[in-house]
Amino acid sequence: MKRIINFLVVGFCLLMFVQSCTKEMSEETIGLRGTAEGVLTDSLGNCKNATIKGKYVIDTALTDSNYVIVNVNITVTGKYRIFSDTVNGMWFLDSGFALSTGATTVKLKGKGTPLLPGSSDFIVSFGNSFCKFTVTTLGPNNGSSTLDYLPITANGLIVYQLIPGIQLSNATTLDSFPATISPNSFVSGFVPPRTYYKYETLTLGGENYYSKDGNGNYFTIGTPEFEYLSVYDYIQNNIEYVYLKDNVNTGNSWMTDTVRAGLVLGSNITDTTFGFAKLGHTIISKNLTVSLLGNGYSNVIQVRRDLLFRANTSSKYDTIVTGQLFYAKGIGLIDQVIGTGSNTQSLTIKRQNGL
Repeated sequence: MKRIINFLVVGFCLLMFVQSCTKEMSEETIGLRGTAEGVLTDSLGNCKNATIKGKYVIDTALTDSNYVIVNVNITVTGKYRIFSDTVNGMWFLDSGFALSTGATTVKLKGKGTPLLPGSSDFIVSFGNSFCKFTVTTLGPNNGSSTLDYLPITANGLIVYQLIPGIQLSNATTLDSFPATISPNSFVSGFVPPRTYYKYETLTLGGENYYSKDGNGNYFTIGTPEFEYLSVYDYIQNNIEYVYLKDNVNTGNSWMTDTVRAGLVLGSNITDTTFGFAKLGHTIISKNLTVSLLGNGYSNVIQVRRDLLFRANTSSKYDTIVTGQLFYAKGIGLIDQVIGTGSNTQSLTIKRQNGL
């Protein structure tokens, strides 16, 4: 009988202990049973910049490496859910428990599969607050089968947009033009001889010639100016020179050979100033990701070109004009901006096919 009484007493005590513990845990976690409150903005109502992590490529499902870190100010603890809208086949969200109030960050996990290349704007919401962030989606290898900066596939096409358009001699304005890779290559007469590929620009009535050595050096035959656009009014002859190096570090510079050239500085051809021209190249940045006309490009190299001219009457070279050129792996030239400020001429990729 004593054993039974002791068992009942112990059982009763255990029951009371469990009930007391349950009540105590309930009191300690009552805040987590509610809904968290807070905002995505600071005290002035401004959104803070979100941090975008991961690489976004069309037709490639997002993984744990794709996420966005947003800033949150929690005012009431509890369970939260922060999410974005769905754009271009993707969305971002996170849910959990806010254990304390104050400023913190939340990791929104990426979901879905990007559909199109380019920049996508997302709206993220929490409570009654809303902020925006942008994700840039890339094409696979930028849409090309080549792993370098010069596609050579026959009939491959790049269409460039001119901003602003250029007025031609027949009073029409040229807003864009295609550059098509010719199926016919040729071996140059320079030493050493190289295999060159023609990029035909029938709209402009010409051809550009490019070659590569497989070691990161890219060559062209032409005048020491810009791609597809000319500055000098007179050039004695074409030269062969390196226009891009993907095997050197940023800051690396090199010069072309010199060539006889002339600039018309007055109202007629008799006002031509003759002298010598050469072209300077400098690697400004590498491994860039850029968005142009709604399309995203990766592994981009930025090169500065300086057109240098020395008049016959001068002892030094002057910089006539400077341009910024951008080359994407798998495509080649994707953007060229000549000049600075409001006085610029841009040549920007609009679309490409079959590279």
